[in-house]
Amino acid sequence: MRRKEAEKLIGQRVEAYTVNWGAYIGILEEITDSRPFRAKVRITEVLKVPEFKPVLREGRVITVGAIHLKKCERPAKTYQESLKEALENQAPHVIDTLKKALEIYENPDKYYRQSLIWAGEMLATYSRIAENFIKIAQAHKIQTKYDRELRKLLEKAKNVSR
Repeated sequence: MRRKEAEKLIGQRVEAYTVNWGAYIGILEEITDSRPFRAKVRITEVLKVPEFKPVLREGRVITVGAIHLKKCERPAKTYQESLKEALENQAPHVIDTLKKALEIYENPDKYYRQSLIWAGEMLATYSRIAENFIKIAQAHKIQTKYDRELRKLLEKAKNVSR
């Protein structure tokens, strides 16, 4: 986003993307004088849950670079509604990957060695992501339609890796 465009959006809703901490919607509070500029955004909604870190709370101010800022044209939601939607949007990918990895791991005769290595790495990585999603949902007292399936797959993944 260009500086002049961002200056017009101060006080309005914007989308702010971070590499490690997820993506959020919030109110653009200020932009810095540095080049390229950085923006301070007060979080009001969640777009994408971080995979390995806790979700940032409503009201927290984050600083993002100019390229990670976008005008928000989505309808407004509450923080809790947006967090539940983000978890439910991301959970199917985690579930599918865990299922594929478990299938390969549980049927070693059908797959080559490289596939088994991939499956082990995916089980480890996506188990951590699933655990993080469950922790986030519990911390915010949210139940998603994928909670039960994520827990079941996590238990299965733990038994396979022992």
